[in-house]
Amino acid sequence: GEKVNEKLKALYEKYKDLIPYVIFGVLTTIVNYVSYWLFAHPLGCGTVFSTAVAWVLSVLFAYVTNRRWVFHSEAKGAKAIGKEFAAFLGARLGTGLLDMLIMYLCVDLLGWNDMVMKLASNVIVVILNYILSKFFIFKKKKKKDTKRKAPPGRKRPDRWGFCHAKDYLSIRQSVLRLMSRC
Repeated sequence: GEKVNEKLKALYEKYKDLIPYVIFGVLTTIVNYVSYWLFAHPLGCGTVFSTAVAWVLSVLFAYVTNRRWVFHSEAKGAKAIGKEFAAFLGARLGTGLLDMLIMYLCVDLLGWNDMVMKLASNVIVVILNYILSKFFIFKKKKKKDTKRKAPPGRKRPDRWGFCHAKDYLSIRQSVLRLMSRC
């Protein structure tokens, strides 16, 4: 019982970003897939145009969900959020162009089934997007330095935690006293 709970907690901690990313990645893929189908089939638009519209809609959906529920963005204020969105958009632009290239090559040039290729392309794009989001766009800020701080008016401690030469001398004297007793 308790060991299983600990293992589940450890697994959750290890994959706490990946689990919601997979869920929202599937939802983003559905947004992309359905919107592509709507534009390509009932509306009769071309492959690249339909892919571009699907990309715009899925990127907007993905940004909101990734920011809030996957990576728990800490960006606040218009400037910080704008910078974060620009980075997100830049990364998604790259993977969106890859999506369009895959669709153009495989569907328009090679004549493969567009819905099968859309699904295969989305798998590749979702994996790349996770890597870019996790390590570049929504990266966690490094924790503040937890080293021992010197009190006001004193030097910063060295790597052993001493601030002054007198600290070394008092330790030296204590060690010598201990050794003399042996």
